[in-house]
Amino acid sequence: MKSCINAFVAALTIAVSLSPCSAAEPSRVSSVAKAKTAPSGTSLVLKDVIVTAGTDQMRSSAFFYVQDSGGGIRVRSTTAVHQGDKVTVTGKVRRASDDGTVVRRNGEREINATSVAFTYGPFTMPKPKALTNRQVGGGPTPQSDTDGFPCQPGVWTSSNGSNQGYDQINEKGASNVGLYCQVKGKVVYADDAARFFYIDDGSGVRDGAYVNGKPAPPGIRVLVPNGQPLKDIVGKSAVVVGVVGSVAQSDAGVSDRIRNIRVVRATCEPFLDLNLNGFWDPGERCFDTNGSGACDGIRIADVPAPKVVSKFDRYGTLILHGAPFMPKSLYCYDVDDNTLKSAKEQGFSAVQCFDSMTPADLPRLSAAGLKTFPTLHSEASRAAWMAARADPAIAAWYLNDEPEWHGEKPDTNIISYKWVYEQDGTHPVGNSHADIGWLGKYAASEDMCWIDRYPVGNAGGQWCIPTIADFDDTARAGHGGSPYYPVWQYVQMFKESPNFTVPTVPEFRAMVYTAMSHWVKGYFYFCYQRGGADWQALWAEAKKINGEMDTLRPFLTLPWVPLDAASSDPTWVKAGGYRIGNSALLIVANGDKDGAAAAGDGSRSVTITLPGIPDNAALTAPIGGDGVKLDGRKFTCKLAPCEVRVLLWGKMPAAP
Repeated sequence: MKSCINAFVAALTIAVSLSPCSAAEPSRVSSVAKAKTAPSGTSLVLKDVIVTAGTDQMRSSAFFYVQDSGGGIRVRSTTAVHQGDKVTVTGKVRRASDDGTVVRRNGEREINATSVAFTYGPFTMPKPKALTNRQVGGGPTPQSDTDGFPCQPGVWTSSNGSNQGYDQINEKGASNVGLYCQVKGKVVYADDAARFFYIDDGSGVRDGAYVNGKPAPPGIRVLVPNGQPLKDIVGKSAVVVGVVGSVAQSDAGVSDRIRNIRVVRATCEPFLDLNLNGFWDPGERCFDTNGSGACDGIRIADVPAPKVVSKFDRYGTLILHGAPFMPKSLYCYDVDDNTLKSAKEQGFSAVQCFDSMTPADLPRLSAAGLKTFPTLHSEASRAAWMAARADPAIAAWYLNDEPEWHGEKPDTNIISYKWVYEQDGTHPVGNSHADIGWLGKYAASEDMCWIDRYPVGNAGGQWCIPTIADFDDTARAGHGGSPYYPVWQYVQMFKESPNFTVPTVPEFRAMVYTAMSHWVKGYFYFCYQRGGADWQALWAEAKKINGEMDTLRPFLTLPWVPLDAASSDPTWVKAGGYRIGNSALLIVANGDKDGAAAAGDGSRSVTITLPGIPDNAALTAPIGGDGVKLDGRKFTCKLAPCEVRVLLWGKMPAAP
């Protein structure tokens, strides 16, 4: 229940002396301090302020935080910005709860943004202010809003004796809601499902919230985003860096009481979680965005690691035996020594074989330095594969091949999926799909999915390359919508007569890089046919592309965020990529084979806009070709049919 909709609340008076704000629509303000005390509806422009908490670090992607010398404040916007970026925000001031409801006695002062312009950082960030649990939140601002309530409400420190309605005595001290801070304490409670935990530093704080119908434990609540595990941490010491927030009691737990609950929103810096326990450990690579010299966010030492062989980290990278693994796999119809040798020489990291491979072949795969993804579609072979589940050559399980086309509906597929986990909970399990209408319907029975969008052409004129991106996007949408959901791509290198053709070398490349532009980080080439000259050309190109992937490996295995990129011709020319700190990888792939409705020579002219990369920046070509220089944060280029451009902003990060 929000305070703004309670008639009883409206009749209550405030127990502190407030000085009224000025008129409802004053001139624009341009600092956080002025924004926090200006009346609701005030127009505002904050220019070149630093993002202290990105949309990717919050439980909701609907807001982020900025800070200047006058303090920090929330910005309500779905524009994806990240910690250390510099932004210019235009909007209006208001007081709101986390979900955007306008409130009176709780929530936070925020900027409801109408536009956000951003430049990639990381720029120099403010140092987190050390606070005790007691200092978090503070009292109300002395200025009142136009509704007569404090511009920023104070946080709860004790009850005023009311059983319902407004039940709060404010904390003392200046308000610091929105401030970038550091707090410490022992973990006294953790709720993995609800995404929060409590720390207590002994300063005697109770936050006034309720947990499971009872008063919350002592200390302060720390909010964490999805993907942050909170298991096996109770009793351990924690150091948390984040931003101070305040939420309505109705957002913190079921209650009729109106209270403003102090919280800290943890802002975890990206790190390579090699043991998959969810917390940074010494030796794991961290990207020190705020320049503190530590991996900030949530530091809890000695959190047990899950007992798994392989699992995806929060960025969609497969961690196998404690190291990032990038699948570059070849489908083979046999796995004799010559086949394995050829696969390794061509730069593949794995092979697949549904036709003849058995568990007895696994030691030879390991000897060749290759991994595999055994298929479990045959119930007769499952017991033998489960008996070999500890073999180091197994990277993950391939449950069913195109189940939507082979009579394996979602309700039966999930039975098989659960059976696999009962036998082996140490490897992820996935299926392949070829029908876009079924993508997502198997979400409950796959930890990742393969996409086999081919053949590239036949007598009926089918043309699939541009729609590879559509399949990849649809698959993620059906699995929660995160760009980090692992989608792996099958790439055609076969000929099936009489209708299908072998892809040309440019078509082959366009399939790979179209998928890469849409955040695919695992490639499965189908198949090893040992054909004629046209196939041999693809075989040589596969080796070249595998080498290019090794060059680009940092962007395909390290913690990353999506690159902001827009194509002026998105139907045919796909543009996207990866950003790691102050480096970015852009992939531009023309999926048109003949330039239909384009230039007479079959080419396409396209403008690529990169709104986060500084104007006039130079982009280099890490795998060959020409670089470009931005003009107005964009560039225009002419692409031949199925031409691919790969461009780098900044330096190539060191590979893990």
